[in-house]
Amino acid sequence: MPTHTSRRFTPASMHDFTVVARDIADAYGLKLSRAQENLARIYGFENFHELRLHIEKGSAAGPYSGDVELATAVNRMQHWCLHDLSGYFCCPVGRRQLPDLELFMRPDDRRAWMRFQDSIDRELDPDLSSEAATLSVDSYVSFVVDHIDQLGEKWIEGKFAQSQLGRQVWEALMWITKDEEDISDPDERSRMFDELNRIMDNHPHNPYPGALLVSIVGLRFAESWGEMLDDESDLPEADMACALWLYEIAKKSIGLFQSTIPKTFRGTIEPKLVGHWIENHSYHSVLHYGGIAASAAGMNKEAKRWFRQSIKTCKQDPFGSRFWL
Repeated sequence: MPTHTSRRFTPASMHDFTVVARDIADAYGLKLSRAQENLARIYGFENFHELRLHIEKGSAAGPYSGDVELATAVNRMQHWCLHDLSGYFCCPVGRRQLPDLELFMRPDDRRAWMRFQDSIDRELDPDLSSEAATLSVDSYVSFVVDHIDQLGEKWIEGKFAQSQLGRQVWEALMWITKDEEDISDPDERSRMFDELNRIMDNHPHNPYPGALLVSIVGLRFAESWGEMLDDESDLPEADMACALWLYEIAKKSIGLFQSTIPKTFRGTIEPKLVGHWIENHSYHSVLHYGGIAASAAGMNKEAKRWFRQSIKTCKQDPFGSRFWL
């Protein structure tokens, strides 16, 4: 009998177990039978045969992620070592590691999670052809207008909504920038920018990659640029080049966003939790940090126009654009 039953996990079915084992086999270059043995051990069983008998008895599934105490979750992870037939430790053959495979997630949630992983791999594939280059902006995002009547008060509110393709690209962007705190590290910064640029090249009419890049880099430089602009000092040559670079990216991203907004729209675009909060938030973010880059690059008229547009369409003014006017 196993001595680690406290961390035992029961899959919902043999089918679900096999799906997870197949993902492990693909990620680590193992045969399916070997992946099944490893996964059975991770789930707290002596071997695959014992796990299969346990499932066939109709045992209750779980406990799933989120349903266990922290100590149990940590204990599970301590046994995440895969071995090949010779007993040697296995390493992943690509990007995906065991934490990326979510071994203890509910089946429906896990299927959605693995679609997210597929989206990341597709967008990060260096051999991905630029088939999307001819797609229009509305293949990625649309603008929805709501006429709201609440407690006798009426107003018009707009929101950006990503398509399935738009969300797929966005999920890849989220993985690329998950360690943006390490942007000061040259290797990490180079990796992040290369991958962001590749996605921008593959999806030139999607406004979100450029908006995200401008926001990340703009946040890093906003404080130093603000101090220099206040005392009318000249920017260092490198920072001026960065400001011009960001200005051009912001100009394109803002133009793509605004091309989806009806010319007759006169409402607000509040950064509320619509799907992912970033769908509206990105628009105001690129207006703000694009405005800062424009100011630093000497494009003062454009900068003020972007700041005013952000303030006009968003009562919250989440980035404080009014302080830059």
